[in-house]
Amino acid sequence: MIKDAEIAMVNAATYALGYLGKKYNADVEEIIKNFLDDSGSKMKPKIRLYAVAAINEIIKMKLNKENRNKTEKQLIQSFMKTIPLIVNRIDEDSD
Repeated sequence: MIKDAEIAMVNAATYALGYLGKKYNADVEEIIKNFLDDSGSKMKPKIRLYAVAAINEIIKMKLNKENRNKTEKQLIQSFMKTIPLIVNRIDEDSD
């Protein structure tokens, strides 16, 4: 399941960055809603939780002043390093 979660998280983060590229002023709630409308019904509830957390995290990273000049590829690479931390947080909260 962890591999599925990681794939879903990268997919969700990529979706969020793409959505922001098209609609720069979109807020996190709008991005999550659209992501779930597009793919949420196809995901298991636990995987959906990981995806929502990923969207939240990648948006925070994108808005961070230190990341202002990073490309989407660089942001995704940085995000991928945080995946184990996010997964652990979610797993600890659901125990």
